[in-house]
Amino acid sequence: MIDLSSPVANALEAICSNVFFYYPDDFETLPAISYFDNGNSSNDNSDLLTKVSFQIDVWSLTVPDCKTITAAADTAMRGLGFRRTFSQPIPDPSGYRHQSMKYQGTFNAIDGNLYSR
Repeated sequence: MIDLSSPVANALEAICSNVFFYYPDDFETLPAISYFDNGNSSNDNSDLLTKVSFQIDVWSLTVPDCKTITAAADTAMRGLGFRRTFSQPIPDPSGYRHQSMKYQGTFNAIDGNLYSR
């Protein structure tokens, strides 16, 4: 299993001071970003090429903040070598603005790089 949680967390922390694993601890301080590893899979037993997926969620009080942070998170994830496979605003009855995005990349164990295709 490939664990890229640290580079993802570091990239997101450069965007927002409130970054949480899986789900925000509280909603007292927004905006916030949450992330989690959404899966690892390999086509063979060698683990030379491993598909790695992450889900990133942006939480804010306003639409402009949500859009700005979402764009910055997208740029950061692409900079790590991921490609976005899903992005959708999630209706939240509390009134918070919530954008959910999924990313995928292929980790090459030979050169240690992550590739978007």
